[in-house]
Amino acid sequence: GIQLHCPDESDGIDPVLVRPLPIVIHVDKTHADLFGNCAVAPIQMMLAMTDVDAQQVVNAWRQIATVPNLNVGKSKDGKKSSDALNKLKDYHKVLKVALSSFLEKYKQGGIMWKDNNGHDVLLKPYIHMIVGDTAGINEMVGHYNSCYAQCVTKDCKIGRAHVLNSSHR
Repeated sequence: GIQLHCPDESDGIDPVLVRPLPIVIHVDKTHADLFGNCAVAPIQMMLAMTDVDAQQVVNAWRQIATVPNLNVGKSKDGKKSSDALNKLKDYHKVLKVALSSFLEKYKQGGIMWKDNNGHDVLLKPYIHMIVGDTAGINEMVGHYNSCYAQCVTKDCKIGRAHVLNSSHR
């Protein structure tokens, strides 16, 4: 991890002045109606190095994006269409755009910052935790259920029973 994420002295940065920048992300769908048609999922972030009491203050969180309602294709009986995999792929495309500035800073090597002593410090951002309900986390990791698949993730076409069966490992 040190070789991958921390520069050495030949890069011109003192490795002692490299600090982690842990980020907590919160994603949870919210509804503006009783039927779930007017639903969005705000993506909020908080620096995990912030004091625990400050993390409990709503105004300390920053909203970085909003995922639109991707379930608008339901039929009149309220069941999801059989296009669950494509909706999940769309969700991940939206997440990629929503988190693009985070990824950009990560690829640039971090964020330069001055500490209280006036030293330049390189902050290395990483996602420390993602907070949400079960449905939201399942979407985040790519889990989907449909009439044609009961898969762990969208890219894994092996059924849950097969994954749990130790004789196939």
